[in-house]
Amino acid sequence: VSFTGSTRVGKMTMAAAANSLKKVSMELGGKNGQIVFPDADLEAAADAAVFGGFFNAGECCNAGSRLIVHEAIADDFLAAVKALTAKVAVGDPLDIRTKVGAMISSDHLAKVTDYIAAAASDGVRIYSGGGQLPSNAG
Repeated sequence: VSFTGSTRVGKMTMAAAANSLKKVSMELGGKNGQIVFPDADLEAAADAAVFGGFFNAGECCNAGSRLIVHEAIADDFLAAVKALTAKVAVGDPLDIRTKVGAMISSDHLAKVTDYIAAAASDGVRIYSGGGQLPSNAG
């Protein structure tokens, strides 16, 4: 049995397969880190970080959802990431130029908005976005 999806459904799949001792392989959406050291090519690293975060609108089981950056280059790296992020086309999902379209539901939007608010209240600096786009923006 091969399954890609949520941890909740992964547990259900594992339980169902256990009765007959079926082999199970699962990808449950880990948090993949991208590590950037001081000797890195910052332009290439920033490009890879933005690609990793926004590929397939971030809906990819191997999305680069964690950035671990050496403090000596953090400011320069974040500036490069911010500049590239500003170029990501957000809008109508039916427009071929769009890289990030609308969220699937208002419930999902609320969940993401809550994550952003929780991060901000924990002292995280929001470098790009951080709020809902106007409904006519995409």
